[in-house]
Formats: sequence, C-alpha cells, structure tokens
Amino acid sequence: MLRAVKLTLAVITCICLDPVYGKVLELKSGWNLVGTNSKMSLESILTQIPKEDLLVIQGDQKVYKKLYEDNASLKKRNTFTAFEIGRGYWIKLNRDHSLIYDEDPLSGLVSIPLKAGWNLIDPLADMNLNEIISQIEYPNLLVIQGQVVVYKKLYAEIPEFTKRNTFDKFEDKAAYWIKVAKDANLTFDLGSGSETSDVLYPPQVPDTSSVEAPPMPPGFSQ
Repeated sequence: MLRAVKLTLAVITCICLDPVYGKVLELKSGWNLVGTNSKMSLESILTQIPKEDLLVIQGDQKVYKKLYEDNASLKKRNTFTAFEIGRGYWIKLNRDHSLIYDEDPLSGLVSIPLKAGWNLIDPLADMNLNEIISQIEYPNLLVIQGQVVVYKKLYAEIPEFTKRNTFDKFEDKAAYWIKVAKDANLTFDLGSGSETSDVLYPPQVPDTSSVEAPPMPPGFSQ
C-alpha cells in the first residue's frame, strides 16, 4: 500500500539591514575640532543629533548656537546652514554622538587659500609636515594647531622646545588652525583631474594677524 507523503517546505525569510554608507564622525561631549569635507546641511545634521544636544557649530565665519535658535530675538545671529568643503568647525555637544556623512568628491589639484593670520581649515587629503612646509615655506608657516597636536616655528628653532611640536601630519576628519605670516595656498593633489589648481573658495577669511592665539569657542580650555 502506497502512502501519500506530504512535504512541507519551510520558507526562510532573511531580513537584511541596509549597510551603512559614508563616513562616521565620532563626536564627544563638549568641544570637537573637526572637518567633513562635505556640504551636509544643518537640517541633515539635526536628523542625527537632537536639537537639545547640538549646542554650537562654530566656523571661522559662520555660527549656529542653540541659545540663538531658542530665542526669537537672537535667531538671526545663526548664520551657519551647511558645512563647506575645506573649512573646519568647532562642534559642541551635550553628549557623545556619531554623525554619518558622505564626502563630496573632488579631483585634480585643489587649493585652500590661507590669509595672513589665522585660518581654520579642513585638509582635503593626507599631507605631512614636510610637504606642508615645502608649499607654504618654512619662514611663512608660524603655527599649526589641532585640538590636541601643535607645530610652532618658535619651538622648532629652540632645541629644548622641539619636543613640544607634536604635529606630524593632517589626520582624517580633523580640522586645524593654521597661522601664516603672509597669504599662501595649500594645494592637494586629489588625482585624475586638471594639472592647473582650482581654489576652493574666495579668500574671505578675516585678517586676524594681530591675534596672538587662534579664536577659540567661549569656554574652551586647552
């Protein structure tokens, strides 16, 4: 006698999460000196960092402060609307957050203009100290100041101070204050592009050459 055998097919459904694309900026509670080389808007930033945690975004020209945003009479003081490629920013948070972003692709030779005095930049690619000096020239490069690393021409010229120079190269996602004695361009070779250099933005950085230290956000201590 033949038995009818009933086969049951088990259908396994795989739920796959979309991979995270882009780069991740790890931001700590308090002040962060960073760069993204993106055009990420404030609106997009606020989709990842709650408004109550985003206290300040401070560039060398534009600013966003939660204090201004919460006060109708001060709201117009908020001039920051998006990151700009080549510019660095101080970001102050209430607590730690991760910010996912996409870099805007550039190619060829691209220059960041440096005005005499202090400039807050976001390097476009890796570059070590010797390469920076070869472009800006040793007498012209006075200071490179990161959040935790520093190069000072003064230290380089005094043997007992040379160990105080801790900067050796630009790091990804970090921004830097650069002080130069006279105007200069810092040019990055980003590959597969023109042999002539494109300047990222007009040299609008205010001349603050009389300032003895880079402008720091209020309350920041080194």
